[in-house]
Amino acid sequence: MRERELEGYREQLQQLVVQLGRDDIGLGEVTEAVGKIHFTLARGHHTHQAEMPLEVLKDHDRALAAMMAIVPQLSKAVEQEHIEEASREGGNHG
Repeated sequence: MRERELEGYREQLQQLVVQLGRDDIGLGEVTEAVGKIHFTLARGHHTHQAEMPLEVLKDHDRALAAMMAIVPQLSKAVEQEHIEEASREGGNHG
């Protein structure tokens, strides 16, 4: 796959994230292998590796639904860290 094609997929994936109202999530490395796009989502120092079949990316509604299922996996890690930080801070007062 050519670099231009990968850049197109990168832009498409980032747009899907933005359409979900999550412009706080960035897109890291994007690669292609065996009919799938592999990519990294990032928020702060948290990252999440994901993949999406190329055939899904060809259909906007399916791609948006797939991204809607992927984004919470990154969000769960961020939320868990916030809970742990709050617990530590709460334990220091008292």
